[in-house]
Amino acid sequence: MNLNRILTKNIDEVNKRIESDDALVNILNKYEGRCIVINIKDEMKRTIQISKNGLSFRNNVETNQRDMYVEMDRNTLNKIIRQDFNFFQIMTMVFLGKIKIRNIGAEEIDLVRRMLYKESS
Repeated sequence: MNLNRILTKNIDEVNKRIESDDALVNILNKYEGRCIVINIKDEMKRTIQISKNGLSFRNNVETNQRDMYVEMDRNTLNKIIRQDFNFFQIMTMVFLGKIKIRNIGAEEIDLVRRMLYKESS
């Protein structure tokens, strides 16, 4: 499956869950107006806009220093998509240089985990 389809599928699933997941709505409200820039080395760079109504792709969006940025290669992304990772595993990948991040900490990693793995709490 190509990367755009994977991201689109995950965004669609998150947006469907908004109607029934109050915790997710609270998270989206907190990050209203911010973007997540995803850079997959040598393949693609996508920007995802966060709003209280959900997530959406944005083209030609100017990002700012508050926005979240993540960069990794295709193999690392595939590992993250295929299995659940905890904060320490992700941070190990950051320290090893497999993932580069900016403006992303424990809370934001938890946000992504909830979105990808449908956790609630």
